[in-house]
Amino acid sequence: MSETSPKVFKPRKVYRKLLKKMQRKRRRQKLAILRSKEEEELENDPLYQAQKREQLALELARQELEEEMHRIQEEKWLENERNAQLKFAEERARIQLLQNSYKEKEKQEILLREKLKKQKEDRIARENLAFESYLEQIELYISGVRENIPDLLNNSIESKPGRDICGFYAKTSVCRFMDSCAKNHIKPGISKILLLRHFFNHIRLEQSKNTEYGEDLQYEYEDGELQKAYEEFYYDAVYEIEKFGTIENFVCSKQSSAHHRGNVYVEFKNQRDALRAYQGLIGRFYAGKQISIEFSGMNNFVQALCGKSFRNICTQGANCNFIHMFKNPGSKHRIDAFWLQMQWELLKKKQKISERSLLNTSSREKPNDWDIQVNDREVDKRHWRWSESPENDRKAKNSNSKKPKVVDLEVKNKVQHSTKEKDEKKKKTDRHHKSSHKHKDKKSRYK
Repeated sequence: MSETSPKVFKPRKVYRKLLKKMQRKRRRQKLAILRSKEEEELENDPLYQAQKREQLALELARQELEEEMHRIQEEKWLENERNAQLKFAEERARIQLLQNSYKEKEKQEILLREKLKKQKEDRIARENLAFESYLEQIELYISGVRENIPDLLNNSIESKPGRDICGFYAKTSVCRFMDSCAKNHIKPGISKILLLRHFFNHIRLEQSKNTEYGEDLQYEYEDGELQKAYEEFYYDAVYEIEKFGTIENFVCSKQSSAHHRGNVYVEFKNQRDALRAYQGLIGRFYAGKQISIEFSGMNNFVQALCGKSFRNICTQGANCNFIHMFKNPGSKHRIDAFWLQMQWELLKKKQKISERSLLNTSSREKPNDWDIQVNDREVDKRHWRWSESPENDRKAKNSNSKKPKVVDLEVKNKVQHSTKEKDEKKKKTDRHHKSSHKHKDKKSRYK
């Protein structure tokens, strides 16, 4: 007896699941059999075959149309691409041409710059050689080896060529309107007269600038104080300028107008000394201020000086366009010859006297207080104001400040004698005033 496996009872859910699965399978099989039968029938049906061939033809036509459209679009794209490539090539060629032209232009500019630079260097070298030869000629002329004046110094500079010459500038080398003058200012290349603009400084001369103080400066600073300051400046300036040559005339303007203020005119014996002084003073400093020096175009001082200022009758005052000069201490560097000639002409018209009598009367005149000369040793202590830079040489000042003043004995005796006379006169006047006051007091008491 064979052994039989025992039956396994499945649950209901599992059994129903398997049953539904088998049912779905049988339905799919039936549908497949029906579909195969229908297809066989359609294959055998001529209408279906015609419809199928028509659909196939339409599909082929559609594919051909799509291929044609794609081919047309591709040709169009290729045409656009070719045009774009042509434009790009043209633009690239144009850019390359521009770059080449720019490079060529840069090369030309570089060559031109190098050419101009070389021409400039050659011109500067020629100018330097000419200037060096010009300086050598000047040095030879100053040293006396060369007799003739260099040609370049004979040339004058005109501010406005072709216009009328400014009369006041031609006479005094200064003009009220300065550079804005409508007339022509002629500056010579060389002359015997040097003009040092605003060389002498004093607060009294600057009262036109200091409007804050009004007109009180003329009362605070007397003419004697201004003359004393000028005498100190005169010794300093003459001591240094005389090193370059013989001074014929030394004129300083005492007007406070802007174009005349502190101008100093120095006339040398010859043009060689004037050129030596110009070369030695240009660029230097005096009292912390740079010296402004130039050659003057005036012919003589007779036309430049104000004749009325010598007699204190000039009505223009500081606004006079002619020079009102300071009195130089001593008899040096004064324009006595011109002054005597002017006085002689005036007196000749009035009194009709001879020139010889006028000279004799002028020679018998006693020297004034400002005619006292100080020895050169006294002048040495003030040379510290001269410097090559704006800073003052304080060491020289401190070292020389301990030196005593040295004055000529004759001059010293004259000064002492004059001061004694003044003191005696002052005592007499004081006694007279005291006695008169006492007499008045007595009268008032009796009243």
